[in-house]
Amino acid sequence: MSKKALLKLQTQEMKRKQRERALELLRLYNPEGLEIVQLYEQAPKRFSFPGHTINITENKDFTEYFDGETDKVIIDDLGSVVHEMSHGFIRVMAYDYMQKNGLSPNDTYHFYYLSHTEQIPVKLTAVFPSSKLAGSIPPKMQTFRYKSYIEGNSSTQDEGIYGLLNELVCYYHDSKTSFFLHNYYSDSNQISPDYWLDYISTNESTMHAYLEFTYYILKYIQYAKEHEPAVYKGIMRNTNFKYVFNSVEHKFMQLRNEYYMIRTKIADRFQSRGFNVHIDDEFYTIGQRSIGIFRAEYKHIEAELRKPEMQEIMESLK
Repeated sequence: MSKKALLKLQTQEMKRKQRERALELLRLYNPEGLEIVQLYEQAPKRFSFPGHTINITENKDFTEYFDGETDKVIIDDLGSVVHEMSHGFIRVMAYDYMQKNGLSPNDTYHFYYLSHTEQIPVKLTAVFPSSKLAGSIPPKMQTFRYKSYIEGNSSTQDEGIYGLLNELVCYYHDSKTSFFLHNYYSDSNQISPDYWLDYISTNESTMHAYLEFTYYILKYIQYAKEHEPAVYKGIMRNTNFKYVFNSVEHKFMQLRNEYYMIRTKIADRFQSRGFNVHIDDEFYTIGQRSIGIFRAEYKHIEAELRKPEMQEIMESLK
């Protein structure tokens, strides 16, 4: 056997092991994340409409996110796997829904997984690019994801507020996967602070997405009401959009609250073992290692979301 053929076999075997272990971890710690992956992978990729056929040429192989086959490597990127598979699910299952219901391919839908028993279609109405919000978001609110999703060239330009909702939902599933992996660390009796600090670092990043995308969506509606009345009217009449936003916003907020309780318990556990533990708005420290949590940056968005004008927009979506 040539070296090239041997390398190919070794790569295939590694990918098989990565896949099996990733799916097993999802089965154990986030069954709904597993269902998203499986439904996306099993969905048809060819859809027929009168006079029109749509072929989904992409075939995402989630093992591409792993650069090894150890549990540590797989766990570090498992949330990202569910995030990206959620994007695929939203798009592919929308076509499946449209085909089954005889809808026109000239319309655009998203299809959202909220839970095992609740999956909701959302028809996209007229939008404007999220870049129009740039002038209304002050520098102190321009956090980590601002450049990618407000100024950048992402689906939030072509799909506006619906692209923002797409990201909110996918970051929720991402965060949920990463959050529940605290049970893996407990089950495997991980006593090294490094494992738990890596867990916290991953969760801090994705949990902040709740604040960013909730804020962007509310600012989008505020801008639409003031400058794009036709767009605003379409959004406010879109009952499924409002339902998905409210559902995920509530679930994500609850998840964040649970995470912060777990984060405190982790600190208390290591402190009781004699480790130096310190938490402030910038760093989370156990022993000699600190990780950035950047809470000070996000306090500005938290404060903004509590303002009456933001709360009024939130209520208008109920």
